[in-house]
Amino acid sequence: GIDWVSLSGHLTVLHLSNNRLSSLGIKSVGVDGQLTDTVPPPIPLLIELDLSHNYIQILGDCAFSGYPKLRHLNLSYNKIRRINGLESSFNLETLSFANNDIRIVGGLGQLDSLQDLDLSHNNISKIVSLRPLSMNTGLRRLSLVGNPVSGYNVGNSTAFSGTQSYMDRYATLRP
Repeated sequence: GIDWVSLSGHLTVLHLSNNRLSSLGIKSVGVDGQLTDTVPPPIPLLIELDLSHNYIQILGDCAFSGYPKLRHLNLSYNKIRRINGLESSFNLETLSFANNDIRIVGGLGQLDSLQDLDLSHNNISKIVSLRPLSMNTGLRRLSLVGNPVSGYNVGNSTAFSGTQSYMDRYATLRP
């Protein structure tokens, strides 16, 4: 196995793409009595994490809590339906959930450093599903290409009433 303890003090970039991972940050006992522990070890200096092209369906509450300096996270090409586990990822600047099965965008409102969010090719069909993004004051790029909502005229929506600053930022996200 990998000696995560010795690596954790030096590792800044970790690519775990194409590895058949199915969950992250989950610790539970199954019906058969088997312990399922997919809580990753703490890597305090980690800046970039690539978990793309896996089979991740579930992100537990503590999936990324051991990475306080994490700035770039790629979770594209998985089977994620719900965004979770990012509550303590305050330094995230780029985040990709492209090509998953996300329907509602949540769990990102506290990420003030987030500048680039890729939600392309998911299953976001209602404009109200994007409302939590109005709290992301640093967001500069948002990709919704390939979602049922991407053909919707966001600028004329009443779903964002009271969040005009979000609408102003959204208009500047695309050239």
